[in-house]
Amino acid sequence: MKLKFSLIMMAAVLFMAACSSDDDPTTTPDQDVADTYNGYTVAEFKYTAIPMTTPDETVSIVANENGKSTVSFSSTTWGKFTISDAIVSLKNDTYTVTGSGKTVMGMDAASQKEYDCTVEGTISKDKKTVSIVFNVPSVMGGLKVSFILGDAPANMVIASVYEGNLALSVAGSGQGTYNSKVTIKSQENEKAEVLLAGFGEGAMAFQDMTIADVEVVAETDGSYTLTGTIDTTSGTTKVTGSLEGTIKEGKANITFTMKPGAMPMDITAVFTSKEE
Repeated sequence: MKLKFSLIMMAAVLFMAACSSDDDPTTTPDQDVADTYNGYTVAEFKYTAIPMTTPDETVSIVANENGKSTVSFSSTTWGKFTISDAIVSLKNDTYTVTGSGKTVMGMDAASQKEYDCTVEGTISKDKKTVSIVFNVPSVMGGLKVSFILGDAPANMVIASVYEGNLALSVAGSGQGTYNSKVTIKSQENEKAEVLLAGFGEGAMAFQDMTIADVEVVAETDGSYTLTGTIDTTSGTTKVTGSLEGTIKEGKANITFTMKPGAMPMDITAVFTSKEE
């Protein structure tokens, strides 16, 4: 009798669990991706050969009552983007987000204007991989801002062209100051390539020099430290030495210690970004 009663109770529990499972509310793709995502952006446009990377960016996705989503992106660099009726779909464990809307952009409040924009993105089902691309065709010859989940690689953040002055010295004796330019590009190995534009004149004339595999470290104060070994050429002349410097708030201060050919003494070249 007890066995029969136990079997009846077990059947009742399984039935109730099944009913409960059937009654559980199901979510839709727009509800699944609704969240706030923290990452960085990489911007490309016609007038720059080096993409601009901005850390600490945020994209928000909110599920609307009509089954669509509102995608919001507000950036101190790129303005405010709002796509109110984005469509979210799921296929093969990947969510796709598409839509069109408006962005407000401008250097200051007086110059801000509204532009048409579109969004296309993918989000993995576990939300660990997120890539969302905003396109603004009528700005800067076509602006593409790609949002990527996670921390921005340090070598990408500092990639840019820096205009400034280069002060030369040999054995502590000043050898003049020149207008100069340093171009930094990111490498796939998370290091940086630093190109120092040609400088000097006469016996002190150097052609463009490229220093590869420069280490870049993000510091807690928001600055970036650069260290590297110089093993390059200026034209046909072998140049060896070291590089060290910092970049903070878009300003570069880099010291190049160089020994060209068989020259017995080092040449010290200190690059400093121009003040705006």
